[in-house]
Amino acid sequence: ARRNVPRAAAGAEWGRGEADALSIFPDVCAALQPPGGPGASLLAAPAGLLIVDVLRADALASGLGAIVADARTRGLLADGATVLPSSAVLRGCLVESRAIGSLGSVRGAVCGLDVSEFNRFRPAYRTLRAGHFQLTCLTRTVDLVRWDASDGAAEGEEDEGEDEGQRQRQGEEEEEAAGAGLGGVHMSAEIELVASASGNVDCLLCWSDLGLGEGLTLTGAPEGDERADGSAEQLAVYLEPALYIREGEVIRLSVTHNGRELRLRLVLSDGRQAWSHRGGVEEEGGVAVDLVAVAAAAASAKGDSAVTEGGEALEAAGGAGIPDVPPEIPDIPGISDSSAVAEAATSGPSKYHFAMLADEGRARAYDTAIGLAYADALADAQKQAGMEASPIVRALDIGTGSGLLSLMLTRAHQQQGLEASLTPSLQVHACEMLPPVATAARAVLASAGLETTVCIVTALSSKLTVCDEHAPPARPRDADFDSDSDAADVDEEKPPSHAEPATKPATKPANPTTVLPARCGLCVSEVLGTDPFCEGVLPALSHAHRVLLSPGARVVPAALRVLAALVSCEQLATGNRAPPAGSPICHGFDLTALDVARHARRGVRLDELAPFELLADPVQLFCVGLAQPPIEAGGGRTPLL
Repeated sequence: ARRNVPRAAAGAEWGRGEADALSIFPDVCAALQPPGGPGASLLAAPAGLLIVDVLRADALASGLGAIVADARTRGLLADGATVLPSSAVLRGCLVESRAIGSLGSVRGAVCGLDVSEFNRFRPAYRTLRAGHFQLTCLTRTVDLVRWDASDGAAEGEEDEGEDEGQRQRQGEEEEEAAGAGLGGVHMSAEIELVASASGNVDCLLCWSDLGLGEGLTLTGAPEGDERADGSAEQLAVYLEPALYIREGEVIRLSVTHNGRELRLRLVLSDGRQAWSHRGGVEEEGGVAVDLVAVAAAAASAKGDSAVTEGGEALEAAGGAGIPDVPPEIPDIPGISDSSAVAEAATSGPSKYHFAMLADEGRARAYDTAIGLAYADALADAQKQAGMEASPIVRALDIGTGSGLLSLMLTRAHQQQGLEASLTPSLQVHACEMLPPVATAARAVLASAGLETTVCIVTALSSKLTVCDEHAPPARPRDADFDSDSDAADVDEEKPPSHAEPATKPATKPANPTTVLPARCGLCVSEVLGTDPFCEGVLPALSHAHRVLLSPGARVVPAALRVLAALVSCEQLATGNRAPPAGSPICHGFDLTALDVARHARRGVRLDELAPFELLADPVQLFCVGLAQPPIEAGGGRTPLL
């Protein structure tokens, strides 16, 4: 921003002298000191204009009300100051869309297997472009809640039938909002709708209309609305259970918004109800609100000197001589002080996990491959056991997630074991590094009666080892197969030895859930990201072959091919660069300095973007064999596109 402004002002009639009066500092408005307040102020006088850039999907969740209320309360705004946007209306309608619904929960069986227990991780909502999905609007579009900058109040119809319990819950939510730095923002409304079509209510699709002055409105409506430009995202708020409504049926919708998230209750005329569940904000959904609270707390803790020093440093910089490199992200307590792994350890799976479970082609491919691999592993186990003994098939599941692949393994065992001459047994050790996800996987397997067949280990597969063949087996595992504090004590290179000299100090015994009774003859895994190597598939399989798998073990997937294609997609390009200098979208300004923040790569789903064109046939970059060690990429050639 410090580079863009002087560049735009240079030589322009309007810009002579004005650019020098512009102060840009890397903080949120909560860190500003009002004129005449304690300490040094960055404002010479109360502002006559406040402009707040907000998300268009749910502007109220971007902290709009909290920011304006904070600026007024602390004297940052002059009496009668103009605020833009001057109003925000959250609008929406009930929608049937199996595609959108599958992004928020498991609906039905996956390849005939029940993984519905995984729905404990269903998101409260998803941001998306509704125009890329097939959907049917089941009701007319209505105003859900409205915020007006003139008094900061929210408008909504009062429910005369509201009981004392509802009023008490509303009071608690207002206190919660105030405690979270939301300025006590609370909006509610009771709305009566009539279904215009029959169908399953998969979500409430909503968006914001922003008032930018008399007669000027910026809408986030989906494609199909005559005012929409197709560039905005909408919010799909999920309702559970997915109720079926009939055309003409009367629907009562209770709406509340605490300045952070929208909550809904839907009541049908026959008494059936559905709710949106409370959940963490998705990605940027509440970042602005969190930063307001964090910055206010930080400013209070640091005192006036921190603000003064920051202001002096920025004044000294003056926007000159700033190198063309991306700035470092400030260390904001509670926001950037933890690693991604540490954050994931207390949260659920990726938001795309439900999309993967809904991918029927992917599930069928894994199911078929696992069935074939199990047949080969069973034949190997039978040969090793001899014709007089019952074979034992030992399997390893790396990155089990919902437990789906372990379920496929046990089904293949049940189907093919009946045909074997001697009844085989199956032992599965499934690794999942995220404790909440591992707990859900246990629930999935317990509901199928497989808790004694599949052992869920809460650890990376690299923390597993195999019991010494000459040592007595480890004690039976506990009912809870969790391995948390002990997992890090296992030496992944060298199995624990029971033949060490007696003079060596005693060491803490390894957790039995991280010690396999023997090497496995079958391995299934799903540790592939959009970047196929970002989840560590190569080191995981290398360690498995070296430590956990028997020679010739069957592996699914057995190989990984990485392909590439050149793509032309306007939406993908404009989402990763500033508009060209002089572009009408920038009204003649040059914002190209923003390009220092461009992404080197992004994970995308092309079918969720605007129309795209492949400029060349896909080519294979390289192929990695996963079934046999060593695990390494082959090729090394330069493909021609």
